[in-house]
Amino acid sequence: MSDTYLPYVVPISVKGIVFENGKVWLRKNERDEWELPGGKLEEGEQPEETIVREMKEELGFDVEVVATVQAHLYTIKKSSDESKGVLVVSYLCKILGKTGDFELDGEAGKVEFKSFALTEISDLNMPEFYKEAIWRAARPQSSIGVFGIIFDERGRVLLCHRRDYDLWNLPGGGLEVGESPTEGVIREVKEESGLDVVISRLVGIYSKPERNDII
Repeated sequence: MSDTYLPYVVPISVKGIVFENGKVWLRKNERDEWELPGGKLEEGEQPEETIVREMKEELGFDVEVVATVQAHLYTIKKSSDESKGVLVVSYLCKILGKTGDFELDGEAGKVEFKSFALTEISDLNMPEFYKEAIWRAARPQSSIGVFGIIFDERGRVLLCHRRDYDLWNLPGGGLEVGESPTEGVIREVKEESGLDVVISRLVGIYSKPERNDII
């Protein structure tokens, strides 16, 4: 075994997840793929500083970093400097103001920017890890659960037995990204009981502050 240590060095690219009016801003690259806006660190920069600079340069937005969402090692085989991988770190950003214009000419040529609704993300020509980062960033800070109260013709209520907690519960579960409470209840009841239901009325809204949950 050689005593020489050869470090595995890859470039670092930071990306911004920027929502505006319920839509996320994306950039079309030279491979005709949609991706998150951003770029590589410059010498001496901290990742958060790079994000602020890149969002200003590409989108014309002044932003602040809210949270780190994802880190993913991405390999672009046809790339000269990313064929062995590039570490892509995605950050959720908050818009403070718009003080510039969109970047029209990037390093690889013409650039296109567009905002998309969350329901459109699945069908885009876009690496899957970017989609996962967007959905992860879009999830509410509080967990929202929806449950159905279903009676049969004899007045009996439908309950489901939970194996994880060994208790009986109303059929239901957590909302998915982009889903309304009504859609969530209908889906969860169908998945858990096989029943197709319609919503009659809202019975109540309850919170579990100790778990940051809303039911």
